[in-house]
Amino acid sequence: IMATYKFELPVTRTNPFTPKSLPLISELNKIGFHKYKNRWTKRFGKRLGRIIFDVGYHFFGLGGEGKALIHLPNNEVTVTFNSRHLHFGSIYLPAYQENYEPEVSAVLSVLLTGDKVFFDIGSNWGYFSFFAASKPAYRGPIYAFEPTPSTFNDLTDLVKQAELVKRIDCVPVALSDESGHGYLEVDSFSSGLNKLTLSSDTEGFNEKIKIPIMPLDDFEKAAPDVLKIDAENHELNVLTGGTETLKKYSPFIIIENWYSSKTAETSLRPLQFLSSMDYILFYPIWQIDNQLVRFDNHADAKLASSCSKNILFSSFEAADRPKLPDQVNVFAVHASQIKTFLGSIPGLK
Repeated sequence: IMATYKFELPVTRTNPFTPKSLPLISELNKIGFHKYKNRWTKRFGKRLGRIIFDVGYHFFGLGGEGKALIHLPNNEVTVTFNSRHLHFGSIYLPAYQENYEPEVSAVLSVLLTGDKVFFDIGSNWGYFSFFAASKPAYRGPIYAFEPTPSTFNDLTDLVKQAELVKRIDCVPVALSDESGHGYLEVDSFSSGLNKLTLSSDTEGFNEKIKIPIMPLDDFEKAAPDVLKIDAENHELNVLTGGTETLKKYSPFIIIENWYSSKTAETSLRPLQFLSSMDYILFYPIWQIDNQLVRFDNHADAKLASSCSKNILFSSFEAADRPKLPDQVNVFAVHASQIKTFLGSIPGLK
């Protein structure tokens, strides 16, 4: 019988960016993707907002340069970004002004201390790499893995603007379970939905790009202490390609996991693999004004009116994954580190 573990983390502001000026298309993006609290205003407002945004984005081709301030430990730097690239919404969309994926930020805030090595796998334009660089108590190296060429350009551009070239090492490859080349299915709307496949078949997809792939075990620059993995259903390949790394270093792992009954194996196998490697799995749940609330969109209204909010992480078995929300960021701690980790949580009873 598996032991049950729990720990609680506070939710504080963790977004290292503050928007300074936004072009029209970014303002329309805020309208089009606003999170409405009332069911009826959501039905009307969301539909109208998306129509306005789509006309501006697709018909008129609106774009422009956005500006934001990034708060670093020793200074603040103004950076610019291409507003046509909607992945930058995590800088300025109202829902993310305080936190973007707060459960991930909360865990990283505990893990990223001293000179630990952080691997941001599937970094996109680098939000969590910049988040890591903004932590005052963290001075370790950051490796941002992003295979999409245009998104990688956004990543390296922001790293240069923020003068973090010596801190964030941008790696233009996709981690997988073999070496060579793979093919990236490019989503025409959001780069965060790009998916890696080993097949060059283009049927049913707008575009496929040939990209370099390699196993985590073959990466020789550093050994990771913390892994954040967001690989759009390629997570199992990333993990199996790092089997020796996991055995040798037992890094902490944060891994995105989507569940659908139609593709249950795709969701379950990464978790089963981690369990077979003696990792203990945790899922997040909101604790809002002392009430437990599922970690999904239905929590938004309660969060907006809450007096206090924390995130409770509870251990679970891979077989219980169907009981959780469709999308969840799973936190995995190797059994050999669980007591040390729990002992590092301030105020844990």
